[in-house]
Amino acid sequence: MSTQSLSTADDGTAPNQPTCKKAKCAVLFCVLVSVMLITLIGGGWMWYQLRAELALQRTTQQQLLAQQQQLQQQVQQQQETLMHYQQQWQAAQQLLGSDTQRWLLLGIAQKIKMANLYLHFTHDARAVSVVLQQIDRQLQRLHNDALLPLRQALASDLARLQGINPPDLPGILSQLSALQERINVLPVQALPTQTTHAATPTESAAANAEWSWRTAWQQTWRALQTIVLVRHHTVPPAPLLDQQQASYLRQNLFLLLQQTKWAALREDTTLYQQSLQQTTQWLQRYFIYAEQATQPIVAQLTQLQQIDIAPTLPTLAASQRAIRDIVHKPPVQQQGS
Repeated sequence: MSTQSLSTADDGTAPNQPTCKKAKCAVLFCVLVSVMLITLIGGGWMWYQLRAELALQRTTQQQLLAQQQQLQQQVQQQQETLMHYQQQWQAAQQLLGSDTQRWLLLGIAQKIKMANLYLHFTHDARAVSVVLQQIDRQLQRLHNDALLPLRQALASDLARLQGINPPDLPGILSQLSALQERINVLPVQALPTQTTHAATPTESAAANAEWSWRTAWQQTWRALQTIVLVRHHTVPPAPLLDQQQASYLRQNLFLLLQQTKWAALREDTTLYQQSLQQTTQWLQRYFIYAEQATQPIVAQLTQLQQIDIAPTLPTLAASQRAIRDIVHKPPVQQQGS
């Protein structure tokens, strides 16, 4: 019995071994296939990314090449322009000879002419003063005694320019804007409320007294005195305004100050002074001048009237005459000692 059971057990295990080996091989094959698929997918994705980067680099390279060509064209144009200026310079040197100082003086004459035109149109005395100072330093480096009259003329024109006190235009506009905002809080001369005249105790007692022609005459005379009042004013009385008229008045004052701004920007002295004077008169006539809010505004308007928004500017005629005399002299007379 034992021998049969052993043989039966050996027969049952022998067929299972090939089946296990086949299962292991199948699993291993699946793993290898999965790894190969993952590797192929990853390689394909990397290859796609590499192609995209190569395409982007190719596009960038083409753009850089186009920009380089544009830069080369610009450099070529600038070189041509520079050569053109060099040719003009050589032609000017041939016309003027070898006198380099005379060429510099012609450039200084052009600077003075342009500075005079700039002063006339912009009224910027400070900028023109800086230009004259630069010209004087340039003349100083030439070490030429023949240029002394020109330097004296420049010093004279420069002193006149520095003596000008230009108006602070931004400050003036800021003050006018602040005044426009303060108009709405100013107290106006308002209409008084109507009150009824109450009878005095004397009048009540007289009414109850015995009627007579003398009593009637006295009552009539007193009534006339209360109705008609004669007062003498040294100045015209201030007109009384209702609410709507006060609103119109404030709007007109706002427009007057806006007109003053425009006149300051245009350097129209006449309109500037007239607008400030009219504004001051309206404030003193229609508003309660005794209030603390009105008096500072009137004082500020008075200070603005004292500002000269368009000071008289000198010309550079002396410097222009001096440089003209030097340039038209023969070259021998312009050599320094």
